[in-house]
Amino acid sequence: AAGMTIDVGWGETAAALGRYEPEVQRALASLLRSGEVVYDIGVHSGFIGLIAGRLCGHGGAVYGFEPDANNAALSRRNFARNGLSQAYVVESAVGSFSGTALLRRSPVLARHAIVDRAQAANEPDIVEVPLLTLDEFVTRPGVRPPDLVKIDVEGHEREVVAGMTTLLRDSAPTLLI
Repeated sequence: AAGMTIDVGWGETAAALGRYEPEVQRALASLLRSGEVVYDIGVHSGFIGLIAGRLCGHGGAVYGFEPDANNAALSRRNFARNGLSQAYVVESAVGSFSGTALLRRSPVLARHAIVDRAQAANEPDIVEVPLLTLDEFVTRPGVRPPDLVKIDVEGHEREVVAGMTTLLRDSAPTLLI
């Protein structure tokens, strides 16, 4: 992440200094090659997507998935300010079925989470967001299958994996959860 410009939006100085999640950064550096494709599920501000975009280069691609509109806009700005024209933000949650989901918005922007309808009845800041499966997404025109899928979705990881069984069978991407 050295030399990249990022607005983290939520005050995480380690990300602003390029020292956030060093174990994930090391894993990306050892796993990714030029021309590869990354799906960043839970892209938030785009920190991991920025690193993946740099490692994959302009021949590769990064698809960042983010259900929160503010975080999605932040990721888009961070990708643009770093010249990552091969990085795309998909404003949607990812799960085991396509439709809609309920997102609990947290004061800590990196802690938004998908909740079930029963939980939502007692939650103060809930918004309905689009929901898709990776099996559906990868069939869209022009979308490339991933070489690596990073999943960090605040306890919703199992549902993401359940919605990518065909993708796992056909493309066998590396999972970083």
